[in-house]
Amino acid sequence: MVSSSILSIMASLFLIVLIFSATSALPHQQRVKRVVKGSSTSIETIPYQVALVVDNFPICGGSILQENIIITAAHCCCSYLPNDTLIYAGMYNKKEMRNLKGIRVKDVKIHEKYNYTGDPTPDDIAILVLEEDLVFGPTIGKVGLMEEDFAVPVNATISGWGSTNCNFSLSNEQACNGWFATELQSGTLTIQRRENGLIYAPSTEVTGNYGDSGSPVVANGKLIGIARNCDIVAPNIFDFDATSILDYLPWIKSTLESI
Repeated sequence: MVSSSILSIMASLFLIVLIFSATSALPHQQRVKRVVKGSSTSIETIPYQVALVVDNFPICGGSILQENIIITAAHCCCSYLPNDTLIYAGMYNKKEMRNLKGIRVKDVKIHEKYNYTGDPTPDDIAILVLEEDLVFGPTIGKVGLMEEDFAVPVNATISGWGSTNCNFSLSNEQACNGWFATELQSGTLTIQRRENGLIYAPSTEVTGNYGDSGSPVVANGKLIGIARNCDIVAPNIFDFDATSILDYLPWIKSTLESI
C-alpha cells in the first residue's frame, strides 16, 4: 500500500511536470514595453523625457512639446482620470521623485479613433495638458516634431524607466516584468520601415519594454515616434513599433491649436 506521504510527493511532481509543459508550450510571440539592453543615460541628454506617475509608480513615459504640453501613448491614459496622473520632468533616478515636484495633468486629448482593448491598437496617441508650466533648464526642455519625410533605415534613440531584461521561460505577462530600471535608460534602435501609421525596429538587442510606453523615439534631434508595443517573435528577437509622428502630424497640430 502506498503511503500518503509518497502520494503527496507524486502529486507534487505531477504538478511540476504540468507547469513545465504549459510553460514550454507558450507561443514565442510575447509583448514587451521597456528599454531592454539599453544603458544608463543622463537626463541632460534627454531633457524632453518625462515620467507619467500614478500612485508613486511610473506607468509610462512621455515627451515635452511645450511648457504645459506632453505627448504620450493613448493606452497610458485610459485607466485613470487626468488628475490621477503626475508628470515628473528633469528626473534621472526614480528615487528623485521624493524631492521633485510632480505636476498634475489637467486634461487629456486622446485620438478620437483610438479604441482601448488592452491589446495594441491603431491611433495610440494622446496629448496631456498640465495644470502648471514646466520650468525649462538643463534637465527640462522640449523636443521638436519630425515634420519632413525621412529615408529608412535610420537610427533612433529610445529611452525610459521600463524593465531592462527578459526571462523567456516565463509567461507572456511575466517574461519581461520585474526588472524595472531605477535610472533613466536609453538605447539605439534602427527603424527599418514605416507603414500604417507606425514605425518598426526589429532587433536582437535594444528594444522598448514594460514601462516605456509613451516614451520618445528620436532621430536626428526630432521626435519621430511614440513607443507603443514590442512583440517577442522568438527568443531574443524583438519587433518594436511606435506611433509615427509624421502620420499623425495633422492631428497633433489641430489638437494643439484647440487647447
